[in-house]
Amino acid sequence: MKRKYLVLVMLFFFSACSGQINNQKIEDSKSTAIISPIPFVKSTNTPFPSTPTPQATSTPLLLNTLCMPIDKFDLNDLKAIITQPFKMPRLGFEDGHVGIDFSFYRYKGIIGIEGLPIDAVLTGQVISVLSNQYPYGNALIIETPIDKIPQDWLIQLQPPALSPTVTPNSKLNCPIVNSDKNLSLDPTNRSLYVLYAHMKQSSSLKIGDQVECGQQIGLVGNSGDSTDPHLHLETRIGPSGAIFQNMEHYDNRATNEEMHNYCIWRVTNLFELFDPMKLLNIK
Repeated sequence: MKRKYLVLVMLFFFSACSGQINNQKIEDSKSTAIISPIPFVKSTNTPFPSTPTPQATSTPLLLNTLCMPIDKFDLNDLKAIITQPFKMPRLGFEDGHVGIDFSFYRYKGIIGIEGLPIDAVLTGQVISVLSNQYPYGNALIIETPIDKIPQDWLIQLQPPALSPTVTPNSKLNCPIVNSDKNLSLDPTNRSLYVLYAHMKQSSSLKIGDQVECGQQIGLVGNSGDSTDPHLHLETRIGPSGAIFQNMEHYDNRATNEEMHNYCIWRVTNLFELFDPMKLLNIK
């Protein structure tokens, strides 16, 4: 009897312990669920976004070379073959002479200037290619931003100060073209423009082409308003970014746009004239 009672007591004891253990497992399970760690995710090599480091604004590369416009002719040669010098016209008029003409019949054993190579005076960008358009004939205009010209060059050059535009003289037919891009340019950002006129052939260069100082850009010719072969060199300061798709005047075939462009370039003072010899004399 005692033995049976002892067995019953032991069974009750183990049953109670088992319940406590099971209850502890449930509590442990609940606790584990609450504090279970975030599942591990394999990292990738994708970098975190970062704030870019500000880049310093680059200073425009300054020019270091000035070239003569007729191949293998130095400054003294050019001075010796000037046939028509620069003469500043009255504002709004077409008088005077807006460039320099270089020509000769015989010079240093060379007979005739026609066909001699024309070289770019400065590195720049082509902004106009004229093909037999009167009065310039076959011509090019090349732009060089002022901020690429060394300060000591500018001191020697003394480019014209920014001046108001003018109304062309009423005797000159200057149609108004409302879509003129050049009139919307900011004149405070200025460039130096060099025009090479009366070339023998139309240039193969195109608007937007880059040209290096000393690069051959054409041949001396007799096109346009010209009675003898010569190079007409013209220099102006005007708003940067100008483009002249065409330009013509004094010809019954000239369109309103061509005459308008001519007037903008020649007589409004938006593109201000200066003596090309001031540029060629820079040392």
